Amino acid sequence: MLQLLEEAPENSYELDKMRILDFYMVFPSLINAMKMPQSARKYRKHFKSVTSYEDKGNPKSLFQRAEPYQMLAVKYLQALEVIDETQIQLGVICRTKKELPKELRDSISTRTQSMQDVVKFLVEELAGVQLSGDGGLKARTKLMEYQYDT
Repeated sequence: MLQLLEEAPENSYELDKMRILDFYMVFPSLINAMKMPQSARKYRKHFKSVTSYEDKGNPKSLFQRAEPYQMLAVKYLQALEVIDETQIQLGVICRTKKELPKELRDSISTRTQSMQDVVKFLVEELAGVQLSGDGGLKARTKLMEYQYDT
């Protein structure tokens, strides 16, 4: 999550959207399973050969099992004052102005360089897709229920 917040042009996202983006950071090989926005289809070839941690089970189940770990990461980032605690209560992850330690910045930079295509796709294309609705991120990924969104 922190890697995405550091690379994102806009440093605040709905919590559910950030969870979806974070999921694809960990499992980039599952990106091709989603219905991509028209503007992002040029990235499809980049993910044909991407491998990640062993993919077990269906993506929705995997996403649901990841939630406790993602929320633990959110709480940890809150404790470090890297994300705004009051915004989390509103369902939004918002990066604060607190500077990260140099070692962490270097680690994020190295990881970002090694996953440049994935990060670029998530930050420049997928992050701009609305979360809810028929063409939203929930519907495109099928990782979360979307039929009853208003």
